[in-house]
Parts: sequence; structure tokens; C-alpha cells
Amino acid sequence: MKDDAVAITDSEFLMRVGAVFVLAAIGVFIWLDTCTYGNICLQGEALSTDDLFANRQLGFRFVWLGFFTWAVAHLNSDRRKHKSHGFRWRLMSTVALVLAVGFNRLGSGPPVQALISVSLLFISIRAVMSGLKDRGDLSPIWLSHRVVAARVLLCSLILDFIVVTQDALAEESGLPIDGGDAQVPLAMLRLGRMASAAIPLFLLMHHEVRENAVDKPVFIKWVPKIFLFGAVALPILLVLPAAVWMPLKYAMPLGSDAVLIGVGFTAYWAIKQGKRIEFLGWLLLAISMNMGLLMGAYAFDGPFSAPAFVGDFLDAGRRLLRSSHVEIIVAATLLILADRWRKGVGVFTPQSVAFTEPREGA
Repeated sequence: MKDDAVAITDSEFLMRVGAVFVLAAIGVFIWLDTCTYGNICLQGEALSTDDLFANRQLGFRFVWLGFFTWAVAHLNSDRRKHKSHGFRWRLMSTVALVLAVGFNRLGSGPPVQALISVSLLFISIRAVMSGLKDRGDLSPIWLSHRVVAARVLLCSLILDFIVVTQDALAEESGLPIDGGDAQVPLAMLRLGRMASAAIPLFLLMHHEVRENAVDKPVFIKWVPKIFLFGAVALPILLVLPAAVWMPLKYAMPLGSDAVLIGVGFTAYWAIKQGKRIEFLGWLLLAISMNMGLLMGAYAFDGPFSAPAFVGDFLDAGRRLLRSSHVEIIVAATLLILADRWRKGVGVFTPQSVAFTEPREGA
């Protein structure tokens, strides 16, 4: 009976591990905001600009890790409980917390991140692909969402490897990591990495609300396809300018507007179904994405100049604006998932089978 109690499904296991990464990121952001705006640090002295930037990138990477893990949890179709997950959950939680607290004490941050990135690539390919097993109970649009989300997530892993490798090379060469104009392409790749993990997660989370929607006029039936387009287009339009030709960045609104339409209608369906807390989460997501659209007008070398009240790239106010954009997205996602956990729906749906031994070869 005790073994049954600690057994959890693949999805539950991944959701818990992802939560550790996200909570670790929140801890990093709180500490950095305190250092930056309260002039209080654990070491008793102010951090340099390079230290602030490096630690903030660490926080963003933990957000990426958490969102990526949550997306794989939504993809995974194995609904059986596994006894071994109880131990794995505790082990992964401990490793995540150790990395969160002592990452920069390991000697060389980016090279260690590159090693972790390669490990994630090999481990996650199987986890992602296992979520694409053929299931007869899924609608065609839901199947296409899962296939597209899986492929975008695998691209996100490749982007992570590129980003951390570039950071490692920059560190070895003694180049500045302050995110200035010389590193606009790398900044876009970082944002592409984040978008290619977060948007597939939102796409998969959107499905449950859409399926329960009652009113589906002709235009609204196109929303899932528009959302699907945005999930592919936005990461591509963040990567192509950095890799091919920078003026391609002017096409980014095509992808971001498509995602915003998907998120906005998901919020609409949520409130129509009486899901007030989840509606608030989707609404916050939409607000933060609008913030991102406005910031994109002057970020990455224009086309417009940053407003005077925003300041230069390294000013505290502008750093706070960038951080708050991500922090609102994190808070909104946590709000949606907490409401689903409270109601026991989605990946938190109670299981009909108490416990099943892991399948052979797992």
C-alpha cells in the first residue's frame, strides 16, 4: 500500500520536476531584483553588471527548463503510475535545487550548462517522441497540435545547445556578456529558445479549454489553426533574423499576433465556462504578450527608439521591464496550472488504475 501511495504517472512526475525549476527561477529573480533595486545581496556587496546579467540569464534558463518539462508532461500519453517515479522525483528535485543555489560556484557556468544541454537533448528525444504514440481518442486538430508541439520542443533543445555554446565561447574569449548591441543575434536566439518551449506548452494547455467551448462560430473554428501557425512561426521568426538576415525581424508580428489570438480566445472560453482563476491566468498571459509586442518595437535595434522613461539597455528600469515580462508569464502559467491541479483536470486528472509496473524497456 505504501508503494502505491508514492507511485505517480509520467505526467505527474514531469510536472513536479518542472515546478522545481520554475520555483528556482523565481528565487533567482527575487534575489536579483533585491540586489538591483534594494542594494542588498547575500554577499553584502553589490553585483557587477556582468554578474547581474549572467545570473539573470541563469534565471531565464530555469524558466525554459520548467516550461519545457511541463510541455513534455502535457505531451506524454502514458497514464499509468510508476513506482520508480517516487525516487526519481526526489532525486531530480534535489539536483535542480543544488543547481539553482550553487550553479555559479561550479567554476565555469556556460560550459557546465552546455554539458547539461547535451544530456537534455538525448534524454528528452525519447520523452518527447513517447508522447506522440497513436491514440484513437484524439481529434485530428489535437493530434496535429501534439505533433507540431513535439517538433518545436526538439528545436528548442537545439537552440539551447547553440545559446549555451555561444555563451561558453564568449566567456573563454573574454568577450562582454552585457547583452549590448554586439549581441543582438544571441539575444534573439535566447528569446527564440524561450518561445519554442513556452508556446508549445500554451498550445497544449489551450486544447482542454477549447474542447469544452460551446459557441464555435465559423471564425472561432479557425482559432486552433491560427494558434498552431503562431507556435511555429514565432520561434522561426525569432531565429531567422539572427541566423540569416536581420530585417526579417519585421515579420515577427505575424507570429506573435497569431499566438495572441490563440491566448485571447482561450481566455474568452475559460470565462464562458466559469473558470475564473484560469481566465485570470490566460488574461495575464495576453497582457504580458502585449508587453512583449511593445518592447519588440524598440528591442533588437529598432525599428523605433526606446522611450525616454525606459532608458538604455543596461539601465535598471529597462532590465526590470524585461524581467517583469517573463515573470508575469511565469505567474500566469502557475495560476492556470494551480487551478487545474485544484480541480484535478488535464494532466492532474485522477487515475482509474492505482498502480502499474513500468513497461518493459522503460
